[in-house]
Amino acid sequence: MHFNYLHRCEMATKIDDCKYITNFFNYYVMMYCSFKIDNKITEIVVMLLFALIYCFFLCILYEGVNDYFAPTLKIAALKMRINEYMAGVVLVGVANSTPDLLVNLSPARLEGLTFNIAMANALTIICLSGGAVCFIRPFRMNGHSIFRDLLFLLLIVELVRFFMKETALAPWIKGAILLIIYPIYLLINIVDLILLRYAIRKLRADIEVLRQSPSSREHDLILTEKIVRLNNLQQDDEIQILESKLYRKRTYNAGFLLLHPSSLIHQRGG
Repeated sequence: MHFNYLHRCEMATKIDDCKYITNFFNYYVMMYCSFKIDNKITEIVVMLLFALIYCFFLCILYEGVNDYFAPTLKIAALKMRINEYMAGVVLVGVANSTPDLLVNLSPARLEGLTFNIAMANALTIICLSGGAVCFIRPFRMNGHSIFRDLLFLLLIVELVRFFMKETALAPWIKGAILLIIYPIYLLINIVDLILLRYAIRKLRADIEVLRQSPSSREHDLILTEKIVRLNNLQQDDEIQILESKLYRKRTYNAGFLLLHPSSLIHQRGG
């Protein structure tokens, strides 16, 4: 900012826009009136101090999320009997998006490039948060769910590109179309969860019937295949927390037991 340090305090207190867009903390007043910055070195030191304060608040946020939000999220997911993908779509997604929605509606974003900011935030979350998760904690990805989510992401990107070039549609129509995408995505996730649990119940019934049937080589192969498929489906229907310190997996099951093929084959009746 090419402005004399002696007049920056007066500028920060008399310009209405500074008070209008800063909301809770007026950083210009704090820097140039409270700290009385009069040279470049002091300005850099104060900026570093603000950076340390930011890191301190970030640590507080981490502790709050780790000690309060995450356990509550796990309990809510178990009470609602939803798997980790539905918990991410409904609980985590809404919790992450609500602050951004409120900020975008604030006066600070009245004349700002809100859509560009939203896209930048989404890119940051995908790259920074996703990369941090991959680096810090081991995890398991379901290929079908990831492919479904990437298709929806690609749909949104192409739809936004189309709306940027299309000028015939009214802005409220474009906004309504984009808002409808999320309920559709949520509905598909719910249907996918229902079909998953229906397949689990059907496989368990088939396995129980096969356990009571006479044994043969082909029979055992079919039974083993169904048990392996059941285990894979049940892993997608449970909340899994992978501990990074000891790499010990704790599983919060949503109501089903994992089965081992050999145990069921040897325990069948008849």
